Amino acid sequence: MNLIYQVNIGSTSFFDECIDSVSRYCKWYGIDHIVQTESLLDLPPHFEKLGAFSYLGEYEKVLILDADVFITRLAPNIFDCDDAEFSAVIERDLPLTPVYRDKIRRYTDENYRSLTDVDWDWDESGAEFFNTGVCLLRGTKTPSGLERFLENNYWNRTYDQTFLNWWVKSCGVDFNRLDWRWNALYGAVDDIAEAYFVHFFLSYAMPRGGAEIPEIIQGIVEFHA
Repeated sequence: MNLIYQVNIGSTSFFDECIDSVSRYCKWYGIDHIVQTESLLDLPPHFEKLGAFSYLGEYEKVLILDADVFITRLAPNIFDCDDAEFSAVIERDLPLTPVYRDKIRRYTDENYRSLTDVDWDWDESGAEFFNTGVCLLRGTKTPSGLERFLENNYWNRTYDQTFLNWWVKSCGVDFNRLDWRWNALYGAVDDIAEAYFVHFFLSYAMPRGGAEIPEIIQGIVEFHA
């Protein structure tokens, strides 16, 4: 069996339709679904998703999926993807708008430049890093070295994404680059028509603070009908 693991602690109702889409997806493909609604770890809130690693061994594969991800009707079974220990979408692999590509260039310079003990494969788009909104896990390896990040206030502010990227690289975790359609960042790409998973990752910065998400989802549903 496989599992999709989500964390939805104190989130707004804007994400309800996203979570409902995950529930439907799980029924289509016979996948178990857990939505964590209370804090379980003595860690900053963004690290709660690390609880998914505790299910490795119990399940063949575990998918960490943010609560603000909507699954479209186009989506095949993500668990049929390559059997790497860790699979995710590299942000600079997305068909990004020029504005967002410039943003990740600055973001990675601020958050990854000081982590010199791993190779970030820098190029004109900045560091190579994956977005942690969609992470497919297999095997038994669990993150280590978190204390190093929590003891440093700067790294602490980068939340789970910098830590997991550093862990994968520093520990030599077998990594697979997922196609961008598995984590289409809404607002960062020009066209999401081909997306499997639409990630409303900057909902707080939307004109209506995310209240428009149900309307956007309805448009996606009607487009794919």
